[in-house]
Amino acid sequence: MLENQFNIISKFRGELMGIAILGVCLLHAFAWTGMGDSILCKVISPFARIAFTEGFLFLSGFGLYYSFSKNDDSRAFYKKRFNRVLLPYMMMGLPFFLYGMIGGEVSFAKFLLKITALYFWLFGNDGMWYISMSVALYAIFPFVYKFIFDNKQEKSIILRTLFLVVACIALCWALYMCAPTYYAKLEIGIAKTPMFFIGMLVGHYSQNNKTFSWKHMLWGGVLLCLTF
Repeated sequence: MLENQFNIISKFRGELMGIAILGVCLLHAFAWTGMGDSILCKVISPFARIAFTEGFLFLSGFGLYYSFSKNDDSRAFYKKRFNRVLLPYMMMGLPFFLYGMIGGEVSFAKFLLKITALYFWLFGNDGMWYISMSVALYAIFPFVYKFIFDNKQEKSIILRTLFLVVACIALCWALYMCAPTYYAKLEIGIAKTPMFFIGMLVGHYSQNNKTFSWKHMLWGGVLLCLTF
């Protein structure tokens, strides 16, 4: 048995989020300055995909597990997420979306879709895909939590997480095969969803001070291989 290594994620979660934010800013800076095809950007991008983009969803699932395991009141959970994520987004976006609507660039219907973060699901990424993905994942989180962790047996928890990862990959593949154009619009968000569920699993290990053996490491490798 190896000692529990997951507590370090909880201890430095804020720092990890900060690194992820800086990484995203760096990659966007490359794009804005026309350096997206530079050698430096190509070297950084593979690491950025794991550490920054998927890393956000991983840390989100990790943190939500901690929060919900302490208070599993779904109503309180939804209220807290609305106040912390969707409400600030709506307040910050309102002036810009209104300006676009007044200027005739944004219709009223599109205004409603953008202000509620639903635009991504119909028309693809407008720069706010992460907000749209977060809102969707928050909406299903209490149900996913109960599905994974209602059965306290460790093997069941791992297998149910694996099932969700495989189901996500299968749904993405089915959408790609049946509606490739629509899939291309959503790929930036939905293809990364498995990392959210893996974050929940690691959160469980961290909070409960679980140790892990080579079998757990093998399961973790399977999950990550399926994700990438």
